[in-house]
Amino acid sequence: MGLPNRRDWVSLFFNVQCTVIPNISGRVLMLMSLSLLLCSLKYLGVYPLPAWKLTMHTLVGAALGLLLVYRTNASYDRFWEGRKLWGAVAGSSKSIMRFLRTHERNVDCTELGKLISSYAFCLKNKLRGNNVTKELNALLKEDQLSFVNSTNNKPTAIVSLITDWIFENCKNCQAAAGKVGILESHINNLSDCQGALERIINTPHGSIPLAYVGHVNQVLLVYLVTLPFCLLDEFYWSSIFVVGFVSFALLGIESAGLEIEDPFGNDLNDIPVDRICNAIVETNNFLSQPRK
Repeated sequence: MGLPNRRDWVSLFFNVQCTVIPNISGRVLMLMSLSLLLCSLKYLGVYPLPAWKLTMHTLVGAALGLLLVYRTNASYDRFWEGRKLWGAVAGSSKSIMRFLRTHERNVDCTELGKLISSYAFCLKNKLRGNNVTKELNALLKEDQLSFVNSTNNKPTAIVSLITDWIFENCKNCQAAAGKVGILESHINNLSDCQGALERIINTPHGSIPLAYVGHVNQVLLVYLVTLPFCLLDEFYWSSIFVVGFVSFALLGIESAGLEIEDPFGNDLNDIPVDRICNAIVETNNFLSQPRK
């Protein structure tokens, strides 16, 4: 199943597949069970604790909400930066092919298109921690494949192959310094995007120090575990559902930030990297076709 229609609030409301509900349902049920236990003890007349006031939770709740929003915003910035960088990779790939199609009319750019497509696949798998083999076997020549597999940084190796191909085949561009400079800027942008994407994936915890993340989770846990004691006298049996809703809201915000913290995977909420790579391949195949 794909993503629900963002304009259809009914499908969004009842959708579970792309939400954080599976991640937080166990914790929400545990907190509701605690509230049920307290209600049962009070009903049986054995509730041993005095009534708790909501003053502390009111004060802490406001600050906790701000901390959770900041945590989520930091994760979203990480997600959106990754999406912009992948867009830049696709744009530079298309610009290289279009530029050479315009200025090197007699050169077959099929091999270059395959090299650029290989770069996209290598970059995708490097970010995911996978070892790409199938895509490269279908796109690269044997000597090119041997060169790429000889290094741990396969995207950088392919950028070198792209530069070598342009130097060997694009005589018109070599004769004009301005054209070479334009091509170099697009190629450099591919390398810059790789460095920025690697910075995202190599910076854990959504660019937030672990001490901050741990403290927010500790405060959130204490807040939710003590909440049933504060709501018991005022809401009694209804406190079970109030605790469930508050827990669902706060834990959902925290889990949503965690969900988009690593945006290059295969989840529905991740950046559609596979689709972007396939679009790059289709564009390269189209632009490498000979002029009629």
